[in-house]
Amino acid sequence: AAADILGRITAQGVAWNRQMGIGVLLFERLLLCALTLFLSVFSTSSIFSIIIALSIYLIGLFQEEIRNMWFDSSGTSLPGDIGRFILSIIFPDFRMYSLMDSAINGKEITLRLFASVGGITLAYTVMYLSAASMIFRRKEF
Repeated sequence: AAADILGRITAQGVAWNRQMGIGVLLFERLLLCALTLFLSVFSTSSIFSIIIALSIYLIGLFQEEIRNMWFDSSGTSLPGDIGRFILSIIFPDFRMYSLMDSAINGKEITLRLFASVGGITLAYTVMYLSAASMIFRRKEF
């Protein structure tokens, strides 16, 4: 009986899949911090930065629905392709960070998927922080 209980506890313990899920969660928070820092360069109020960052987060969660609703979903029109491209560059797709739910449910997060999410996060973070530093350098106090 004790071995059975110990086996169940060990099965629910530390697993690489859950560690990658936590890593993806940290990637999401890193991107939100970079986005909020970028927005704080423009604003004088921290509440404004938080509200706009939350709005961008919500847009990122529903980005696929917005693309299908506003732009031609067949993918044959050039304006639709340009609109989807601009939307995906400005607003990150935060739905890709829902891998933690998959990890909790026991689905495997591959190293390739983890690395691609990390690469996308790094690209957006560098973009937001570079833009923030360029704007901040030209700002007069």
